[in-house]
Amino acid sequence: MTKSLKRAYSHADIRSTKRRRTSLDSRPEYSTRDITWEEQLRLPDRFHEAEGVWPALSILEERGSGLKKQYLLEWEPHPETGEIFEPTWVIYDNMDRQNV
Repeated sequence: MTKSLKRAYSHADIRSTKRRRTSLDSRPEYSTRDITWEEQLRLPDRFHEAEGVWPALSILEERGSGLKKQYLLEWEPHPETGEIFEPTWVIYDNMDRQNV
């Protein structure tokens, strides 16, 4: 009898932990603010290689092939404000592979 109670208790703990994780893993609030070139110039070098270019943190997914190859990029958070930018699909030709 003790073993079955212990197992039921363990399963209950696991289920409640999973519920807590999903509530904590809610979708992040993405910034929609445009970063000006003047602001980019004040940031570390990797943030101002060219106007309108922001460094990527990682490749999350890829789709297509050949000339239609696209990558879903996760962007570096803003180093001063901590703002997070929504991942976006980028065509391979428009991507600087050194930034990823």
